[in-house]
Order: sequence, then C-alpha cells, then structure tokens
Amino acid sequence: PNDVTACAFIEAPGGGQKKARVPGGPWRYSTYKIVVFIVTPDGVRQFQSNLRFETAQFSREDRFNYRFDAVSSVSVSDRRSDQRVLELTLVDGKSREICLSEPPDDASTDPAEDSTINNLTLESSGLARALHILEGIAADGKEWISRERQRGAERRRERVSTVRNLREQALHR
Repeated sequence: PNDVTACAFIEAPGGGQKKARVPGGPWRYSTYKIVVFIVTPDGVRQFQSNLRFETAQFSREDRFNYRFDAVSSVSVSDRRSDQRVLELTLVDGKSREICLSEPPDDASTDPAEDSTINNLTLESSGLARALHILEGIAADGKEWISRERQRGAERRRERVSTVRNLREQALHR
C-alpha cells in the first residue's frame, strides 16, 4: 500500500451498448470501458477492461506501464458533436486514446440539453481526478509525487488544526 501514491479511474462508454438515463441524470450504459491508473514511485500502471454491466463480465483486459518521464502530454478534446476523447501521449510519440462520451442521439432536439447531459455524464465518469493526476505527471514528472505528498500532508495538518480548534471552542463554552 505504501507504494501506491495515487489512483484514479475512468468509466467510459464501452461501445455497441444500450444506454439509458433518468430525466436530468447522466447516461448509463450496458457496457463500460473501465480504465484504472495507479501511480507508484516507479511510474504509472494503467489497466483497462470492458465491463458488461448486465452480466458482470470483464473482457479484453489490457495493461500498460510507463515511467513518469515517458508521459509527454495529456489532453481532452472534442472530436465530433460533443464527443470527448482523452489522449495520453508518450515521449516516443505513441498515444493512448479513451473515448469519454458518445455523440448525442440523432433523435435529440435540444443541443443545450445534450451538452448539459454530456457534461454531467463526464463529471460522473471519474475524469476530473484522472486529469489531475495525469496532467500533474505530464507537467512535473516524478516530482509530482513529492508535491502531491506535501499537499496531502498540508491537508492533514489543516484538518487536525480545525478539529483541535473546534474541540477547544467546545471545551470553553
């Protein structure tokens, strides 16, 4: 456990699946591509697999390992009408793409609603945490680990200080 510095996951549409949503909610799919990023002092471990939600079966498992200095850039771009793709580019020029969303259905009539629902779906996918980690690694390399540990220690000190202050206030009432 001490070797894991950070972890994140992304749940993305798995392709060729059924999808549905409750009114005002994010899209949910019958098949997901699950991508897990585990950061250790030696680099990044990436695992991805397709999950058939209705049968709880995993298929097509892929594993990738890369050093911190191998990560060149991370980006999220719009490809087609509201379809977003995460692209992780390595120094050797190879890139790994993860389709984060699908284009809206042709039957949809409100582009603003499509965009809102698509954003809600992205927010529930784990993308924000994964981007925080991957962008930090792309920018700082291995130094990101030290900085992340320092930020974590500062957050813990702040929480301890807050709890002590609340305790002191409660005792002096």
